[in-house]
Amino acid sequence: MGAEPKGIVGSGEVTRSTYSDGVDENLIRVKFDILLDYNNERILEAETLFDEIPEMKWYAQASGTIMKNDIPTRLQYLWNRYWKNEPIGFNNHIFKEGTVKTVILNVHERSPQTRKLCIDEHGYNCKICSFNFEKTYGVKGKDYIHVHHIKSLSKIGKKHTVVPINDLIPVCPNCHAMLHLGSKPLKPKELIEIIEKRKN
Repeated sequence: MGAEPKGIVGSGEVTRSTYSDGVDENLIRVKFDILLDYNNERILEAETLFDEIPEMKWYAQASGTIMKNDIPTRLQYLWNRYWKNEPIGFNNHIFKEGTVKTVILNVHERSPQTRKLCIDEHGYNCKICSFNFEKTYGVKGKDYIHVHHIKSLSKIGKKHTVVPINDLIPVCPNCHAMLHLGSKPLKPKELIEIIEKRKN
């Protein structure tokens, strides 16, 4: 919560449990999926939290707060609706968008040659759902497709050898997003099985 304005400014996933850097104790690493600029953006205010989930003591101690029962699920629902600008039981909130931010990211280098060899071998149809951009959108969609690394580069974490026809597959953006959704990426076969079950 911190100082005023009090509320939730971000959410993410803990990627490393408590550790020490030699100066501070009990540090953790968090991969943020959302981080608001509380100076320029409307945060999920403490007042709203008290109104929507009144049984929770929102002013947490330095050591943290344990959420019991269904509160984590309700908080996730509240937070998701809030940052999507969907109504959550309060009115007259003003949201601002378009603030320029500087973001520093680690990006894994990808070879255009491996992409080309993958497509030369597998074509432009999605290997998961068979979607083809050119068939659907005509000339606008010609030669467009994502390429998915079956072994995630972020999981490998180092430079390694790629065999395009074995390690890469063409996928549409929807299937690509679903393959990477969650903390543990799906294997292509697993996503295909999900789609097939939905057809029945």
